[in-house]
Amino acid sequence: MSKNKDIIQNLIDYIRKEADASQKETVEKWIAEDEANRKEYRQMVKTFYKLSASGKWDRINHDKGKNIIQNHLKKQRKLQIFRYSSVAASIVMLISFALVFYINNIGKEMKQMPLSELSSPGEFRASLTLSTGETVLLSEHRRDSIKDAGRVIEHEIDEGINYQHNASASLDSLVYNTLRVARGEEYRVVLADGSTVWLNSESELKYPVAFVGNKREVYVKGEAFFKVTSNKEKAFIVHAADVQTKVLGTEFNVMAYDTEENIEVTLVEGKVNVAAGSENKNILPGKQIAVSKSSLEMQEKTVDTRLYSSWKDGIIYFDEMSMEKLCEKLTRWYNIDFVFEEERLKHYAFTGAVKKRLPIEFTLDFLRTTSSLKFTVEGDKIVVFEVKK
Repeated sequence: MSKNKDIIQNLIDYIRKEADASQKETVEKWIAEDEANRKEYRQMVKTFYKLSASGKWDRINHDKGKNIIQNHLKKQRKLQIFRYSSVAASIVMLISFALVFYINNIGKEMKQMPLSELSSPGEFRASLTLSTGETVLLSEHRRDSIKDAGRVIEHEIDEGINYQHNASASLDSLVYNTLRVARGEEYRVVLADGSTVWLNSESELKYPVAFVGNKREVYVKGEAFFKVTSNKEKAFIVHAADVQTKVLGTEFNVMAYDTEENIEVTLVEGKVNVAAGSENKNILPGKQIAVSKSSLEMQEKTVDTRLYSSWKDGIIYFDEMSMEKLCEKLTRWYNIDFVFEEERLKHYAFTGAVKKRLPIEFTLDFLRTTSSLKFTVEGDKIVVFEVKK
């Protein structure tokens, strides 16, 4: 489907979070029409962040852009459905063409990392297993309603799934759904009580479609951030293996990947009680409890909560993080494996922050320019090595 000037402008405003309700509706309808539109939208999102990160998005030469566009149209007669009678129109189309030009330039600057075909940023996507055993694929480009146990589950574009609709309808017993997020994915769910849960890559959340009784209990594997709706009559309990986190109303992160030695509970706001084995502790905002999976021993420390919560807002923060741990995060989000040429390279430490929506080349380029580490692609893996002086 060809784009006219209006849809391009709507797309730009939508990507920049500046679109009004009418623009949002137009863009979301256009995205949902076919796969070609979806691919084009994803490409524009990626390139917007590339241009923003380099400072080039807001430094476009409009007059020069108009000349480039007119010359391009002379060569591409098929594209003459557009009219460029104003500088405003030229700005719109320049941005569109800048996407292609900038991508080409990026490719030339990063010859040693041809990753575009191998890896791309993760997507807002998940699979939902209903109480019947049926599995529904959830995509950022779909809007529909799903039913389970007589209850409506709303599914909105870019918003996730929501169980609050018909929340007043009662159930006699607990009926569970399971939300699974694979590598290179993330997702969000609003539970029946209004609590919101963000699921990170390679994670799973089991929860009832409606809470029955005097407790609200959910089960998590991997990593999830919780923003719990306060209800003093019904405690909210998160189960992660042998660790239980009990809250009334708060914001906190639970990290419980199978590959990690500890289960970590990090409190951003409110108050929680963490229990494992015969031990339990109350923690306050800015604190983290790490529970050993083998001994269930607890260790409490003060942390920068951004390091454990920013992932849900599209940022990966790292502070003196080992290269090995950082690569684990990148593996989950970009769905690509790393191998180290030497064991000692795993212990290099880095501090910084990267946008998750940017292509992986940006993160690797940051690591390359701030250290002696280099990267190359071998097969379907990224090899980490060091240039020795």
